Amino acid sequence: MDANSDGRTQPVDLQRLAREEDFRVAFAAPPAEEIYVRTLYTLFIATKEELPHIVSGDTPNGMMGYYKPVNKLVFEGRGLLDATQPGLTVGSFKPVDALHAGAHGSFSAIMTCIGLAHHPEALPSPDKYIEHVGKYCTYLNYMQEMFKGGKSKQDVLAGVISLDKPASYWAEQQAKIKAATATVSPPDPPKP
Repeated sequence: MDANSDGRTQPVDLQRLAREEDFRVAFAAPPAEEIYVRTLYTLFIATKEELPHIVSGDTPNGMMGYYKPVNKLVFEGRGLLDATQPGLTVGSFKPVDALHAGAHGSFSAIMTCIGLAHHPEALPSPDKYIEHVGKYCTYLNYMQEMFKGGKSKQDVLAGVISLDKPASYWAEQQAKIKAATATVSPPDPPKP
């Protein structure tokens, strides 16, 4: 979020960021997933005793300690950061390991860059990346606006859980409603 001259926040213009030279700053910052997960943990799971440590940045303060409870509560076990995925050409990996490796410029991050140079078709488009980061920005803005509007922590959490449900969940719910209404026969007309 950027602050206006009057102190109000407004969403970051991700399209502008992508066009400008300072796009490289987006890659130097913590991954959007990490910021989002830490925010969810801090707002909805952390105890009062944990908060000073979380905001201090002191170790241990790794993302996986926050991710697992967030995945259970908010993502309802559907999160994929800790799920083993097939590699581009061989082997497998966990997205969280790739995020960690990329953040530290590790050997595996360097090898990933070399692999992507050889397989540019595997590179996500900047538009996809902007859409991906934009989703987290939208969700964080949603939480901020709900809290500003006086909603309770439980109401905001329920909203975030709904936001994070996949489209297939909502399609399934619509199908259930349609099936339930189709099997209900209208009442018999009144007898004269």
